[in-house]
Amino acid sequence: MLIISDLNNIPPLPQPCGLTVGSFDGVHLGHLALLRHLRGKIGPNGTLAVLTFSNHPAEYFGRPVRLICSLEERLKLLKQAGVNLVILLEFNKELASKTYDQFLSEIHQKFPFSYLVLGKGSAFGYQRQGTEENIKKLNYFNSDYIDKTTIDGEVVSSGKIRKYLEEKNMPAASKLLGRPL
Repeated sequence: MLIISDLNNIPPLPQPCGLTVGSFDGVHLGHLALLRHLRGKIGPNGTLAVLTFSNHPAEYFGRPVRLICSLEERLKLLKQAGVNLVILLEFNKELASKTYDQFLSEIHQKFPFSYLVLGKGSAFGYQRQGTEENIKKLNYFNSDYIDKTTIDGEVVSSGKIRKYLEEKNMPAASKLLGRPL
């Protein structure tokens, strides 16, 4: 797995390329569903890429977050999930001020992805204007939004896993992570 922290350092990679964007804290069952869906779009020989952050975006906005796993563990889990490229950026003022279309255009210029896969309800970019409706209007890649993963009727989310960890409910957290803690 290739890890890049500067968009200018992305080498040519096997096409088609697929991208997903997010914090990926915990690399839980919902994240794995996104990655499987994206792999299905690009095939076994395409490049599966994750754009994630070295710091949690909530921290930038002054909301401390108890992380589910360290950056090192997150990268290890992404590699195990078959990710070929991790674009690891610092979430900072410059990134926070970019509109969704600026953000995606800049990435696409350096990493010509054909597919973007996100979870339903995802929004990013300045003032979170990168909604499904707005992103689907962009015409230089295909986008898919997949339904949230549920286990026994419970939505899998990093927030829910954090809550279980705070409550010391390790079996419930492990169930949503899809692995033992």
